Amino acid sequence: MVDITKSNFDEHFASIETAIAEADFIALDTEFTGLLIDNENKNSLFDTCAERYTKLRESATQFTICQIGLSAFKKDPEENKNLDEKIQIEKMSIEKRRNLEECDAKERDESFLKSHLGFSRVFKLLTSHKKFYRPLPEKFEDFKNGLHELFPVIFDTKHISAKLRKPLQDSTLLKKTFLIELYNQLESTKGQQYVIHSPSIVHSEEDSRYNTDSDFIHQAGYDAYLCGYVFLRLSHIVTFQDFKSTEVAPCTFRRYLQEMGDYKNNINVIRAAYLPIHIVYIQNIADKDPKPIKPKLLFVKSLQPSYRLDAKQLAQWFSPYGAVDIKLDGSKRALVATGNYYRAGAIASGGLCLWVLFSSRKEK
Repeated sequence: MVDITKSNFDEHFASIETAIAEADFIALDTEFTGLLIDNENKNSLFDTCAERYTKLRESATQFTICQIGLSAFKKDPEENKNLDEKIQIEKMSIEKRRNLEECDAKERDESFLKSHLGFSRVFKLLTSHKKFYRPLPEKFEDFKNGLHELFPVIFDTKHISAKLRKPLQDSTLLKKTFLIELYNQLESTKGQQYVIHSPSIVHSEEDSRYNTDSDFIHQAGYDAYLCGYVFLRLSHIVTFQDFKSTEVAPCTFRRYLQEMGDYKNNINVIRAAYLPIHIVYIQNIADKDPKPIKPKLLFVKSLQPSYRLDAKQLAQWFSPYGAVDIKLDGSKRALVATGNYYRAGAIASGGLCLWVLFSSRKEK
């Protein structure tokens, strides 16, 4: 991995341009000086896409990028092998940032635009948009349009792994979906042999330190590599999962890109309830979002006239059923948002609502 700082940026800038231009795709990761301003901007299961964007936009204006990781993947034309070259850029001056922005603009003018990969990227995309492209617009739809102009092709590996979790549940390869866990599962012998002829992914000669057992997680350059690795492995599985083993063969990245079309420009949003796996997808970034699909809200009412509902106490009572958010409507009523249909059904059918109300009576 090449570590870039303001002292050597000019020396390596040409090589950064070359790595991007020659890559089949690039994976990006970023590290920040912070993530959350205050409790008012916390993610909530009640959020709409527009409301979540407003919260993240506010946070993105307060924090800056302290590290950028870029991992460029290029297929070896002679072998079923992908070479990876990692570039890690530490916090830079405004002048150097503008140079990188000009490089991005140059790349956007190419006839074949590079695919951009990321892992759970909403906040990262907002911050990158603000720091390297334009100020964040007030409206969510305007942001989507600008994002599509900046990155016409985006793949979010968090979204892909979440969508594939049920189809691949018998394999247990996607049992855990944190980035390093995805990598470990897909890098295992079982992961590499789940579909034969999975491409070999090797570090470039400059990245020999990653062949050790040292832990580099949360270094932006290494996390970008993990993201690209996971994408290639999942792309191979998606491309050939319905083929007989005798029909599987090494293929080009362009083939993977075609087969992964259903996952293109879909971004995972954490702590959201629009699908059974409690993840909201921004479908087709350049288009209008589909109507959200989410569990109905649960209604709680105090039966004791003198008892005032408490949001923290309600959240504690409901916590055995997983993540919930509470919205009080006065002192006697509340709405409960759950992360998926299973949790909502378990709460409603398990008598917990009645238990909560009975407990509130006894405490008074």
